[in-house]
Amino acid sequence: MAGIFDVFTVLRRIRQLEKKLMITEGRLPPVREVLSRFSTKLSNAQDFVLKAASTVQEADNMNRANILKHQRNEVISPAEYHSPSLLSHPAFVGEDTLVNSSVRWPSSLQ
Repeated sequence: MAGIFDVFTVLRRIRQLEKKLMITEGRLPPVREVLSRFSTKLSNAQDFVLKAASTVQEADNMNRANILKHQRNEVISPAEYHSPSLLSHPAFVGEDTLVNSSVRWPSSLQ
């Protein structure tokens, strides 16, 4: 008789586990939906961060270019106005050309 009792005990435990399984399976779809939405939001956030990093890199590159341009266009000191190397000064060498400029040169250079 002890064997039949053990069988019923195991059978009852199986039924309890089946009930828990059904309850758990019923809870999975809402959790999966929440995880799916969260995953989508994380993906969107990743895209945003990558675009922001690209924008920061572009701004950094532009800043470096502006610094170099500014260094080339630095103010010429009065002593350099009289120097023969004036035309090789960074302000006069480069990509930009002054056209119809209203720059007034010292009388000694005219």
